[in-house]
Amino acid sequence: MALVEGNDGVSGGAVSFSEEQEALVLKSWAIMKKDSANIGLRFFLKIFEIAPSASQMFSFLRNSDVPLEKNPTLCLSSSW
Repeated sequence: MALVEGNDGVSGGAVSFSEEQEALVLKSWAIMKKDSANIGLRFFLKIFEIAPSASQMFSFLRNSDVPLEKNPTLCLSSSW
């Protein structure tokens, strides 16, 4: 597994994760996977908190009167 990062910190060269770092990423994903629906919903709610207009990108949210955290389509979408 590698990150792409250049000498200036932007792009270019490849920096590899150590085996320990890779194991930590995999372990973290395994833990988060158990609660992916809730984490996904919280992720989208945070995006909409920071940038409320982002909800307009989702057709099912444009004219909805349902609070975001209760919107059944958003709750299902966030668990993909």
